[in-house]
Amino acid sequence: MEMHIHHYKLIACYLIISIILIGCVEIQGTLPELQPSSTPQEPPELTPEYPKYHKDGRIEAGRNIFFYTSFGSSGKNFTQFNNPQDIAINKDGYIYIADTGNHRIQKFTSNGDFVGIVGTNTQVY
Repeated sequence: MEMHIHHYKLIACYLIISIILIGCVEIQGTLPELQPSSTPQEPPELTPEYPKYHKDGRIEAGRNIFFYTSFGSSGKNFTQFNNPQDIAINKDGYIYIADTGNHRIQKFTSNGDFVGIVGTNTQVY
């Protein structure tokens, strides 16, 4: 029985928060056509391509990262970040950024306008 090889590409999208980029991790490999078999088959080799993060804040994105928008800068004032670690976007389009170095979460509109802050020594908005 001849086995046909099918190429596939899996794309997992994620957001990078330090300058708010939308990017993709591309995983490529080959997958044999599914055939009835009594013996399990080994999974294909997968090689992900991840962006490289540098200590000075630069991101070496690779070929599948696309610039989306940016706002803010490094620092401790409103709209500034110190080691941002995570991002969430709610159903209304508000962007929440976990600004871990400043021990707070900052909230922005989808256009990047500052809305409020929650965290150490700050008032909840």
